[in-house]
Amino acid sequence: MDAEDAESLYSTLENEIIPAFYNIGESGLPDEWIGRMKNALTTLTPQFSSDRMLSDYIEKIYKR
Repeated sequence: MDAEDAESLYSTLENEIIPAFYNIGESGLPDEWIGRMKNALTTLTPQFSSDRMLSDYIEKIYKR
């Protein structure tokens, strides 16, 4: 990671991620943060699931 990447990461954390975590809505919960986490689970789980891992393993090891 170079200085530009670090600056981008820290800026994103400071201006987007951390405020979303601490911004409590009318429900008493950090609604934006919960939305982000639900979206992450929806979009990332298929890429990092055991089903995908097993499928890759079978394709790359056994079906050569």
